[in-house]
Amino acid sequence: QWAPDGFVIVGMHTGNNSGNNFYTTGVQWRYAPVIQVPSAITVTHLGDVNNGGTGCSGNPLIISRTYQGTDGCGGVTTCVQTITVVDNTPPVVTCPSPIILNADFGLCSAVATFTATATDNCGVGTISYSQNSGTSFNVGTNTVTVTAPDLCGNTATCSFTVTVVDNQPPSIVFIPPSPVTLDQLGRSSTYSAANLNSTGLNRASVAPGATVTFSTNFTSAYTGGAGCPGCITQHYVGIQGTNTQFNCHGVPGSSGTISTSFTAPITPGVYYIGQTATWWFFCNQFGPPGFPVDPNLAIAVLVVGSGQAACPPNVNANANGSCQAIVNYPTLSALDNCPGATLTLV
Repeated sequence: QWAPDGFVIVGMHTGNNSGNNFYTTGVQWRYAPVIQVPSAITVTHLGDVNNGGTGCSGNPLIISRTYQGTDGCGGVTTCVQTITVVDNTPPVVTCPSPIILNADFGLCSAVATFTATATDNCGVGTISYSQNSGTSFNVGTNTVTVTAPDLCGNTATCSFTVTVVDNQPPSIVFIPPSPVTLDQLGRSSTYSAANLNSTGLNRASVAPGATVTFSTNFTSAYTGGAGCPGCITQHYVGIQGTNTQFNCHGVPGSSGTISTSFTAPITPGVYYIGQTATWWFFCNQFGPPGFPVDPNLAIAVLVVGSGQAACPPNVNANANGSCQAIVNYPTLSALDNCPGATLTLV
């Protein structure tokens, strides 16, 4: 028994009768399954359209991406995918290593320079500092905070320290009063508004060989008591212990302003700018007079280097009837690059 086309036999009984004739009974058949292979389908990315956003939280970048599917029979279907891009990742900022500096000479601070760096997936903005590079940092430990923004306003911070060490010991000096009146050879000159190295004060500390400025006003008068009332007297201003002369003025009756600049001595020490006098007809009549060291005739004090000391000269005094002596000497002070230096008698 043959099944019709498209069918398959699923049950059949066969036998043999007495005449040796074969027979078939109970024939069943069903539709035969047909395996079909689908036609090929291709998917094509047709293109993107965006809204021009920056990708920041307030203005996200929205991309519309279109796809097209095509089967082997020419059937076409499209779909659109929406992609929203927002940058919420902060930058990565790297701080410099801790910085340790000695204080700049004569100052209680030091200038520090440094640079921090930052990277970001979408670009870095301008890095800012709580205290900028190239500025002066006070003695002690100073913390600098670095802030790095990206182009969408996400920020990252880091911090580092700038430590400034005061390695300059104080100096012991006599600081002249200001104004000060100096009387020599029966004539006096009064010096006021002494300004050493633009400090506004009559004292300063500088490095050896530094350029120094000095200015002061002066007036002169006749005081008598030194003999030779008709003699012509010259008062000179310069650096004691040297032949450096800044000014010469005849007294009495003269007044004016001294303004000059000079190079500090190379040898560290304490140098007084002071007065000396001559009974000469004109300045330097017999050459520069020289300036003996005498703090009592000082107008200003210049410390070259640090840790210098200028103690008063030794004093010899005769005892009075009470086995005592009254001794006068210049009052000393501690001069330092940082405030708070004290002087103790031991």
